[in-house]
Amino acid sequence: MGESKLYKSGTDGVRDLVGDIIKHFNADFLRQQFNLITRKLPTDVPEIEHWRTLMHKNQKLNIIFSSIVIPMVCTYNSSLFASHNDETQQYIDDFKKECEALHDEFNRKKPASNLEIVLLTPVPTRTS
Repeated sequence: MGESKLYKSGTDGVRDLVGDIIKHFNADFLRQQFNLITRKLPTDVPEIEHWRTLMHKNQKLNIIFSSIVIPMVCTYNSSLFASHNDETQQYIDDFKKECEALHDEFNRKKPASNLEIVLLTPVPTRTS
């Protein structure tokens, strides 16, 4: 799963990311993804029959993988950068506070599951 969007606010981004988790990460979605991957395996892959058997449509998902880690990036416009021009301690504290608030909101809204989901917020690029 991959897409990129620039949100007007971090809370909008978190809301949409949680919606994507709910919509995409269920057994049917995962099964479809493995079926697509299986068909695209190059014939010269070492042990190709092992991989085809592992990802067969009748294979139980817990046999295919024991865990999944999904990094999700929340890219948004932040008013933080309008009020800070330098990497002062106040900027770092404000940035950390904003990221922690979004992380807490994400954790409150995401569904309970056995997926490990890591929310990443981007750091602004320094220009010289």
